[in-house]
Amino acid sequence: MTSTGISALPYLPGFNRYTSNSPAHDQDRPGGPSARVEYMSCIGDCAPETFVRDVRRNALAYGQGDLKYDAYSVVLSHSHEELDPSNDFHGWLAHQLAREWVNRAFPGRQAKIVTQRDNGRWEEVDGKRTWVDGKWHSHIMVANVAEQEVTLRWTDAEGVEKTRHYKAGRAIDGDLKNIFRLRRVTDAVIQREWQYDNAAYVEACRRFNEGAAAKQDYAQRAERGYSSYDEVRLKLRTAAAQATDWTDYVTRCQAAAVDVKTRGAGGTGVSYAWVGDDGLERKARARGKTGLGPEFARAEIEKRCEQNTAALARGEALEIPEQVLVVPSNTVAPDRPRPQYQTADGKPPWENAEALAEYEAKVRATGGTYEARAEQALVTGEPVEGVALLRQDDGVLAVVDAGDGQAVFDVDAALAQRVAEIEAAQAVADGRLGEAETAMNEAAVLRARADAALQAAEADRAAGLAEVEDLKRAAETAVEDGRKAGYDAGYTQGRTEGRRAEKEVYDLKTRRLADREAAAAKWETETEPALRAEIRSEIEDAMRDDRDAAAADRADARRRLEAIPEYDDEHWVDEMKRARLEAEYEVRTPVLGADGRAMEDADGKTVWTSAHQEIEKRARERYNRIKEEGKGQEDETVGQSREREAQTQSQGKDAWSTASSQGQSQSQSKRKYIGE
Repeated sequence: MTSTGISALPYLPGFNRYTSNSPAHDQDRPGGPSARVEYMSCIGDCAPETFVRDVRRNALAYGQGDLKYDAYSVVLSHSHEELDPSNDFHGWLAHQLAREWVNRAFPGRQAKIVTQRDNGRWEEVDGKRTWVDGKWHSHIMVANVAEQEVTLRWTDAEGVEKTRHYKAGRAIDGDLKNIFRLRRVTDAVIQREWQYDNAAYVEACRRFNEGAAAKQDYAQRAERGYSSYDEVRLKLRTAAAQATDWTDYVTRCQAAAVDVKTRGAGGTGVSYAWVGDDGLERKARARGKTGLGPEFARAEIEKRCEQNTAALARGEALEIPEQVLVVPSNTVAPDRPRPQYQTADGKPPWENAEALAEYEAKVRATGGTYEARAEQALVTGEPVEGVALLRQDDGVLAVVDAGDGQAVFDVDAALAQRVAEIEAAQAVADGRLGEAETAMNEAAVLRARADAALQAAEADRAAGLAEVEDLKRAAETAVEDGRKAGYDAGYTQGRTEGRRAEKEVYDLKTRRLADREAAAAKWETETEPALRAEIRSEIEDAMRDDRDAAAADRADARRRLEAIPEYDDEHWVDEMKRARLEAEYEVRTPVLGADGRAMEDADGKTVWTSAHQEIEKRARERYNRIKEEGKGQEDETVGQSREREAQTQSQGKDAWSTASSQGQSQSQSKRKYIGE
């Protein structure tokens, strides 16, 4: 099955270097370490050797040079049952699938595709130590900035049809990197190219591996019982053994198809995501009961990086851990699910005998391959349609008409000489056959010699081809060695430039810090005191004005108060009484009998008297009564006096109410009853 994963690349040059030219880590592989890169190509206006510069050139052309990420990393990973890790042709198939995937998933963008095997390792199978090659996978680096204008159509996870138009220079957005969309693209490309249902195969593998990948790491049971996945732990240890800082570690993990994410305040928490050999996507944290283990926490990794840096400074070589899995693995389990190909014979399309036969027939019907036609003309010397033989110095050239140009095939000098001898012998034989019937035997002998010479020429040609193959392999080895040397030099230069840039950034930050400190000191010693003095002066002036205004208001109030004459209350009470008498205003009250009721005259009318006289009379009577009872020596309190007056008024009010109800109050002109 084919799994798909995507993540941002925080440092594109480092990731490009690791995936393109770093040596493989399976040094103990039988027959020597595996090749780090098997197939490499680019899509768009870029080249493998200059991909990083090409991506940045395109971003700058559209004014996108300040983006956080230059590119994104996509990994297409294939299981052992899908592609045989030991078959180089299957690696080529994986590479071609990755190219088609890029054209469907990220059209109009620069991309670099590197197809390789995972590091192989020793596994314990049926009690025996068995070497297992790593699975085929393709690293795809997709430029963040588009170089062409495109329109995309796809169906999202809810089945909704979507259409998006992206102009040239547009960065990758959430829709483009949505994992559900990318997985649907993977399923569609596999269905078309390899003719099987990838989604169904993924589900079958998931059911088969249910719980298998989550077993505790038996090799680390002593380490507090932490649970982990042995495959990814091996990759993380390899990355940590070579990294010099946290960014370097993350980049190496991404190159090993392991995505690293930080969590929490300050990014101290770490989680990992990867695709196992079983093809299933896994996620785990560094810590916790089901984590990979505390040694993969950020703090521990940074300590390891410091140790590596110190070792390199001492001139020591960093040791890469042995690629060995102690815990038994089901990578090569015979009962694992297999892809269900939808071809006529149920085999992969590249193994379909009928399809191959049809292809061979098509090649024959169109005249065969250009190489075969050239070989036929060179060896037999007979005319071949579309092929011309030309002599050049001591050699022979076969020029084939390829439709859109000429294809030229060279022949070494020895083979050309053999062909010349054959042609001369054939000419002599033909001449003698024309002279006489008796020369037939001699011609037959000559023909036999010609046949022998032809066989010798074929043998020499085979030897020559073998020599050419040896030379080709030697040239490829030399090119590979040169490429590795160039990559190493580039890595050294890049690291030097990176450290120089970091130093410049550090110096800039130091200068900025010094400027901030100087500004703070100036504020504390000059600006702040001056500002405080100015504000204090303004406040004091405002307070002074307020005090002066308040003093003026108080003086004015004092003058107005002094102008008011003194008030004599007794004088004004006497004046008020006098005014009432002059106005014939007199307060009267009914005369009360011994029983407390209002007295009446012979006509039955209420007898009225002056209220003042009545009050004085009653007061005198009460005083005499109290005195007679022996209580005259005690003075009446103010409260007692008020209570008595209130009682008297209440009695007078009752009498007045009774008199008013009889209609007698109508004759009391200019008089009022007390209390009313």
